[in-house]
Amino acid sequence: MKVNKNLIKVMVILLACLFFLPIFFSFPGAQESTPQANPSIPSIKVGPGNVDYIANFIFTIYDLLKKGVASLLEQTIFKAAPELADFYGQVATLLASLTAIFIILQAVDASKKIVKFLLIFGWLLLVGSIVLKKLA
Repeated sequence: MKVNKNLIKVMVILLACLFFLPIFFSFPGAQESTPQANPSIPSIKVGPGNVDYIANFIFTIYDLLKKGVASLLEQTIFKAAPELADFYGQVATLLASLTAIFIILQAVDASKKIVKFLLIFGWLLLVGSIVLKKLA
């Protein structure tokens, strides 16, 4: 059975989007109920995790890029109609982000042989150093 590589990439991207969907949206049924006060059980307060910080960082970078592109379009191409600059800035930023992801995926795909060699070499070095350490 032959599997299309593009289909696999699309499925991985879709699964990643489904995995990260709760980060960007909060669903009404997902709120936790407030627990009743019980003196025997200590209360643990959980703050934002690393995923929240990473998502906020990526969103901030994306928003700054979007505003920068919209400002650039407003000052150059859309001087006569600045209200269009925001819309086209959003579209251009989305396409630029997707292009960057595509280039990264292509670079990873092209460098599989190098990564495979480095992994094999690294595992051999690890096993060899453990064997030498045990023999010495």
